[in-house]
Amino acid sequence: MPPNSRPPGCFLLVWLLVWTTVVLAFDGVLGWAMFQQTRAATFPTTDGVITRSAVKTVRDSDGNSHRFDVAYTYTVAGQRYAGTRYSSTEMGTNTLAWHKVRDELPVGSRVSIAYNPNAPAESMLKPGFTGFHLMLVWFLTPFNLIMLGGWAYYASSRRPAFGPHSVTKTATGWRVRLPDLGRASVFGAVLLGLTFVGSFVWAFGCGFNPPVEYAGPAYVTAVAFAALLARWAARPWFEVDEVTRLLRFPAEVPFAAVREVVVTYEEKRDSEGDVTHHYHCDLIRDAAQAVRVATYSEAVPAEALAAWLRERIGIAPV
Repeated sequence: MPPNSRPPGCFLLVWLLVWTTVVLAFDGVLGWAMFQQTRAATFPTTDGVITRSAVKTVRDSDGNSHRFDVAYTYTVAGQRYAGTRYSSTEMGTNTLAWHKVRDELPVGSRVSIAYNPNAPAESMLKPGFTGFHLMLVWFLTPFNLIMLGGWAYYASSRRPAFGPHSVTKTATGWRVRLPDLGRASVFGAVLLGLTFVGSFVWAFGCGFNPPVEYAGPAYVTAVAFAALLARWAARPWFEVDEVTRLLRFPAEVPFAAVREVVVTYEEKRDSEGDVTHHYHCDLIRDAAQAVRVATYSEAVPAEALAAWLRERIGIAPV
């Protein structure tokens, strides 16, 4: 039987710190941009005229990157102003998304300009959330979920898989939570998959600028669907009823039918030859098939659960 595995060490912690720093930096930029967009959506508007509408292309080692170059004029309280801001934190793309925006805003077209009533020189052509901003929400969600999942894994690895935190006292005995992914993990995994695929759909289908009326509700739907699946996911548990002297999985096993509680070791190899270790906590019954209670990746929690069950059932320690 192999030695017990150790909790993740410094490498995982350093990786998490670097990953978190980078992800939170991008989150901060996007959060500030969306705050500015939301703030601008409350500004009054006035009529304006497009005076420049072009796409600038920058060539580098990664190819071409396009950005929108716009200018407009507007009047507030009889004073004429000029602006060049389409939205907050505009991003360059290697698609024709900005070309489409340019074609929709030709020079000379009349447009609505949002301006800060306390500083009319501060203006924006496109207040509120844009497709580019929602695209970044879709894109950054998987990275944030990996970050949160990594910290959850790191925290859980620092404590035993079975312990006092796994056991809850009930009116008739005990309720024990078994090792499982958990509803939060199901929610994160489903949402990660949906937003990962969705990012490619919006990127290649809409050129990084999906319609707000589609991208926004679709994201809310993805979150709701992930939450629904997580809600449906059953949390593995079993109950120790000390009044009726039954174990419920939910199938019932009488205390008297259990002869021993043992831990059995199993080694498995996948198609690539990697080995995984499994420690099964089993109930041994007379003239009946053993009942598997739980499976752990380490021996310590499996042995702890077996010892706890022996004490509850009344079996002498081995």
